[in-house]
Amino acid sequence: MRRNAILCCDIIVSLIVVEWSLLGPWDKLLGFDVYHSRGDVWLPTPPAAANFFRGMVSTGTMLFAVFFLIASILIFLMGRSRSASADQKGGSILDQMFYGDASKLTVKYAVFLFISFISPFFYNFMWRFQVTRPMRIAGGLAISLAVFIAVMTVRAMLTPLAPSRPSAASS
Repeated sequence: MRRNAILCCDIIVSLIVVEWSLLGPWDKLLGFDVYHSRGDVWLPTPPAAANFFRGMVSTGTMLFAVFFLIASILIFLMGRSRSASADQKGGSILDQMFYGDASKLTVKYAVFLFISFISPFFYNFMWRFQVTRPMRIAGGLAISLAVFIAVMTVRAMLTPLAPSRPSAASS
């Protein structure tokens, strides 16, 4: 039952991220609604350029959410195939990352939301390369996925290093 609730939360958070990329004011919050012109003047971004960039970021964010959901669903299905007698802490590292205890879930959602919020900078970075729009989207998506995997891996590696607290019953 707990795994079902976590999967539903993954779906809801992914939908929120996609809606934020489509409708949210992230372009104004992150400063993409103005640009620095040659005359050392800040001007409003032309509507066509703003729509182009918003479309690029929205497409990349949707793909990032799809990869997140695919990973979550696959890990969910693999976890279900394990026997019911196995204890909850006996799962794989990926299972613990996506369906672990509250602290691991907090990290998962915080990292996912944070990367989704800052991902316009990744797509803006890809603007420096003279490539097509699909390649800019693919590059920004690759950076988003790499940062997500790196942060989740570092979190998984640091977990065993955390000192364990003695329980009240053992004192």
